[in-house]
Amino acid sequence: MSSAAIPLARALALYRAMARIRAFENAAEAASKGGVAAFGASLTQAKVRGPLHLSTGQEAVAAGVCAHLTTEDLLTSTHRGHGHTIAKGASIEPMMCELFGRATGTNGGKGGSMHIADFSVGMLGANGVVAAGIPIAVGAAHALRLRAPNALVACFFGDGAVNRGPFLEGLNWASIHRLPVLFVCEDNRWSATTATGAMTAGEGALARAQAIGVPGLVVNGNDVFAVDAAAATLTAQIRAAGGPRFLHAVTYRLKGHVSVDAAGYRSHDELARALEQDPLELATIRIAAIGGDRAAPCGDRCRGAGRSRRSRGGCGRRALAAGHGRLYRHPGYGSRAMARMNYAQAACDALHDAMQRDARVVALGEDVGRGGIFGQYRGLQQTFGADRVIDTPISEATIMGAAVGMALAGLRPVVEMRVVDFALCAMDEIVNQAAKARYMFGGQGRVPLVARMPIGMWQGSAAQHSQSLEAWFAHVPGLVVVAPATPHDNHALLAAAIACGDPVIYMEHKELWGLEGDVEPARSERLGAAAVCRAGRDVTLVTWSRMVHEALRAAEDAQAEGLSIEVIDLRTIWPWDRETVFASARKTGCLLVAHESVQVGGFGAEIAAAAAETLGVRVRRLGAPRIPVGYAKTLEDVSRVTPEAILGAARALASA
Repeated sequence: MSSAAIPLARALALYRAMARIRAFENAAEAASKGGVAAFGASLTQAKVRGPLHLSTGQEAVAAGVCAHLTTEDLLTSTHRGHGHTIAKGASIEPMMCELFGRATGTNGGKGGSMHIADFSVGMLGANGVVAAGIPIAVGAAHALRLRAPNALVACFFGDGAVNRGPFLEGLNWASIHRLPVLFVCEDNRWSATTATGAMTAGEGALARAQAIGVPGLVVNGNDVFAVDAAAATLTAQIRAAGGPRFLHAVTYRLKGHVSVDAAGYRSHDELARALEQDPLELATIRIAAIGGDRAAPCGDRCRGAGRSRRSRGGCGRRALAAGHGRLYRHPGYGSRAMARMNYAQAACDALHDAMQRDARVVALGEDVGRGGIFGQYRGLQQTFGADRVIDTPISEATIMGAAVGMALAGLRPVVEMRVVDFALCAMDEIVNQAAKARYMFGGQGRVPLVARMPIGMWQGSAAQHSQSLEAWFAHVPGLVVVAPATPHDNHALLAAAIACGDPVIYMEHKELWGLEGDVEPARSERLGAAAVCRAGRDVTLVTWSRMVHEALRAAEDAQAEGLSIEVIDLRTIWPWDRETVFASARKTGCLLVAHESVQVGGFGAEIAAAAAETLGVRVRRLGAPRIPVGYAKTLEDVSRVTPEAILGAARALASA
């Protein structure tokens, strides 16, 4: 649609949206250099803290795309997200307060510029990690398809994102599942301080998208009317159940990468040419052509024009409050009374019960539709359907990122990482997204997901399938870490993890899947509570996961020597049950922590240090040597912590 064909009222609305973004960022830039009186006397001498990434020159993309988003639609953004947030309808004052680190900010002062979010208008958060919003958008689109089938997710990212793995993974996933996502590449010609052309091979972003099966358009991102027309076409196609679409908006970043960047890496001629294509100036000229000089917007007037669109109310989260889907009866493993199950069956039964009780619970991962490689999802897809038990590509980063998006959009995803070793491919999504979102966005959204990642030795599987990395995740604020040792606990603790409102790293042991035991489905357990598996008087032995069984064997052998060992199954690594552990250690005067993971930097050191500092008891820790797990049995055995080794350590501690 040419600008001449656009009604004057719409043209002015698009201009005002751009002007509001420009005015906000001009004020923010001034504030970063010494305060701005326009936002109140209390801020006059204050300064915006930290890096400030401005979208000056890119306003037409945000305004043109967001003009086609409804209150039900969702949005993910980049570290340069002020414009998208404003165009989606966020109120400016709390946004500015967020930049000043105030409690009255959109995120409560916990996110700042790079993580600006406003869930009340469907803006799920800006992101400081390049391309990180793509898998989150994919997951949010899954949630919308279940709960708000006419809604879509607009996913904004920069040109630098097309060179990262989540771009390929996210578009591939959205194409396979025909998800309602509008991918918007804001190609501002610069990836930080490097020209995009020098770092991106081939024909460009749209060609890459089309190669994956995502159709789209290239548009002049400085022409708000062209963006408006392209967005109208693509959003209509998505809403007609056409699957994802791609908009490659070629624009220009008039400022440096951050507000303190003078951008000396580009020439004066390049900047002069870009200023001639300033989207606000181009729009002014074209609006004048539509309605005569009298219609041309005044810069002074429009910088403060336009009300907040917060009154539009709600977002996709309103639709997500509704239930969805039939409830089915599981053909599973027994009655609600005591049942004999193995470790894998117990987890499957618990997940089935959770999915039956709560239509928000979904499962996703590689091969889950076929039951999972250990049978821990057997029968669930046949019972609940492929929209709730979702088979995924081998794309760990996007599996986890999608789960974050699902959780932020109202679902309760259970994510299969196959083995913990492969979860390392998704560390950004776990550590920088899932763990931080609740705090970083000021409590606007929680991430109630469960990431199942089997840990520990796996016979004959060598170094890349035999790790125990629970200490890594216990170190990350925002994560709960669980490691069940028995079939009953795998049932009860998985149920508790799914009900938890925060991200749970749920670590089942690879060598326990076939372990049988009695399960009481009706008996609940809480996260953070240890279990005393065997009473004793001489030594407190704390452990978890498969090592519980080795510890019990060691305690049995010790009994014959007259050494009484109390065995505690920690069950939850974080938060760990200090009360139970300390009560036992006070009684025995000796504390031994044994774990399968490498001793150096293991979580046993944390428990031992806390006990030594608090109680003054004798402590010792026992773990594996700091070497990769070998393939040959003799080499593999070197890394195993055996009952004999545990007993030897207990003897030494008791006699010290």
